[in-house]
Amino acid sequence: MNKKIIGMRSLKTALGVIISVSIANLLNLQSPSMVASATIISLANNMHDSVDKSINRMLATIVGVLMAILFQLLNLVNPITMGLGVLIIIIVCNQFNWSQALVLATIVFIVIMSNSFTSDMELVIYSFNRLLDTFIGASVGLFINFAIAKPKPEYFLIQAYKNAYDTIYHGFKKMVIDNNYKIDSQTLMDSLLDININYNNLRNNNKIAMNAHVDIISVEEINNKFRLVISLILEINDLEFRPKTNEETLALLNNFYQEDLRPLIHKNNLDSIETYTDFYNYELQKIIITLIKIEHNLEKFVAIYGNKDHKKWKF
Repeated sequence: MNKKIIGMRSLKTALGVIISVSIANLLNLQSPSMVASATIISLANNMHDSVDKSINRMLATIVGVLMAILFQLLNLVNPITMGLGVLIIIIVCNQFNWSQALVLATIVFIVIMSNSFTSDMELVIYSFNRLLDTFIGASVGLFINFAIAKPKPEYFLIQAYKNAYDTIYHGFKKMVIDNNYKIDSQTLMDSLLDININYNNLRNNNKIAMNAHVDIISVEEINNKFRLVISLILEINDLEFRPKTNEETLALLNNFYQEDLRPLIHKNNLDSIETYTDFYNYELQKIIITLIKIEHNLEKFVAIYGNKDHKKWKF
């Protein structure tokens, strides 16, 4: 399988640097690197994050600039006050959930604190220019995401579905043919977490009408089926001894995996217990039926929202 060397995110980042540095040079700004840094940080995999990051970046930078101006005016410029200022900025950013913005805010604070100024006006102008750097960089990042290369969170969600499905598909098969095999529960939970993160990105984009074409209800149906399958598998994982697999379940398994698992399962049954057989087989059948529904739903979802590479996949 060929792995892409350069993805869309990489191209967007390179383009953002080109545009931001060009604008900085055109406007004769003192710190093109600050403009480029703000652009890179403002780029995100979804528009909601991109807007949020840009706004938070500006607010946090304002805090850093005001803190630096205050310390400079009070002539409190030394290593101790610089460390104290950074600590205050971190506390403020964490308090307002601007944690992703605190790096740039602290850098701007340190840059201003590290310079000497001949007048208060020179300090204010220099500080304003640092704010301008951030504003231009964040604006370039938003422009790229809105106008040039809109993020497609549905693509990331499809990849998360594919990863989770593959983990379940192969792990479940090993479970039914080997009583001693357990799917790693952390891997299952991580798969579900990945789905939830990408689903939230998609839903947040809907709030700003960037993914209004995606049917959120159908996405939630798929997510609920994944949650059901994973919860059932975790229940079986927790069994100290597994009951026997009956003929009805075996027929469903053979049909689902399109291969004869009978010899392996019959061998496995020799080490199985006789109790709770009905409940165990009910759970297995429920998993198989739900996986079939997931396959059907994913095929429809990928056909509508996937790219050409996604449509080559087999579920």
